[in-house]
Amino acid sequence: MSLTEETPTRQIDPEMAADIAKFEEMLDGYQAGRVEEDVFRVFRLNNGIYGQRQGGTNQMVRVKVPYGAMTADQLDLLADVVDDHSRGWGHITTRQNIQFHFVELTEIPEVMRRMAEVGLTTREACGDTVRNVQGCHLAGACPLEILDVTPWAEAAYRHFVRNPLGQRLPRKFKINFSGCDTDCGQAMFNDVGVIAADRVLLATGAFSGYGKSPAAGLDLEYALHTQLLVHLDAAEVDRLAGMPSIIGKFPDPVDDFYLTPPVRDHLVGHPPGSGNRHILKVGAPQDNHVRATAAELVAWFRTDGDPVVAVRLEQILEGLLPGLRGIGRRTTSCVTTYTPSGFPFIDWVDDGSHRVACAIGANGFAAKCAPALGELAAGLLLGRDWPTEVDRELFLARFRD
Repeated sequence: MSLTEETPTRQIDPEMAADIAKFEEMLDGYQAGRVEEDVFRVFRLNNGIYGQRQGGTNQMVRVKVPYGAMTADQLDLLADVVDDHSRGWGHITTRQNIQFHFVELTEIPEVMRRMAEVGLTTREACGDTVRNVQGCHLAGACPLEILDVTPWAEAAYRHFVRNPLGQRLPRKFKINFSGCDTDCGQAMFNDVGVIAADRVLLATGAFSGYGKSPAAGLDLEYALHTQLLVHLDAAEVDRLAGMPSIIGKFPDPVDDFYLTPPVRDHLVGHPPGSGNRHILKVGAPQDNHVRATAAELVAWFRTDGDPVVAVRLEQILEGLLPGLRGIGRRTTSCVTTYTPSGFPFIDWVDDGSHRVACAIGANGFAAKCAPALGELAAGLLLGRDWPTEVDRELFLARFRD
């Protein structure tokens, strides 16, 4: 017996209706033996349905609740659903979803249909997809917020749900919005953590001059160069402890190189089972700066660099560190950003409101000079006086005509 009044329903959204019809089709195929177990498992997970480990065909249903916002009608409907199909109660998850257990597999389409009648879906609440987009629980009411993040969280949810690019990701992908620097959403625990701010520093790389940001159109040139990455085991990392960075400059620039000490890296592909994530990097800077288009930069980043340069990098590494014990190596493409003055653009790039600044175009000195450049940029953003010993004119942003 329901504990609530009858919940008003509405016409089911066509996309939700299509999701339900597809689930019924796949379920029929699975029960008839036409759809393999592994195929159906991936499909139901992407539709927010988890199998349970207690045996039988009971399922856990996870309902996507974008940024934790739910109407009274939706909450009433869920009360009816868990009463009729589950155990009479469910859980609120850490990602602002609602989930409930022990729903018979054959009842899942009916559960989906009832929830869709009030605008609720399970789509991509599980699986290797873009998961529920979270938002600060005090959005719109917090006295400290810079702005109400609700519209941005809603836009992100609408963009990614059912987006073909997000259906078979390597792993689940999580997004969160916070309205102030209290960061209720804990940005660093997410793949993308957005924190509202009244001033922003754009410290970006190769694509800084493109897109729709205030930095679009900056007068930048690019050097497209090749790097050799060597994966090291723990013993080799210990042996090279204290190794400095090396920058080699020669009369003929074609012989120039740079070599970094072992650094921990979480981004590049490491050998399977290596148990270590340290790399040593050697590269060859390029003096032939080009005005590449965004498409040309994309094409370059999709390569493994220049194979001729890669051979020379191997020779340089052998000469500097003979007998280096690497457990794997690979070459990759890289881009360095240059400015006409040879100094980074550290300047305001907005409409005069002094809310958006940039620190872009390090001219190949970012690794060595990052602390000093960061201090200049932070001082600009925080309204401090520019250091008198530094020529301000050299750091002013310039835009292409």
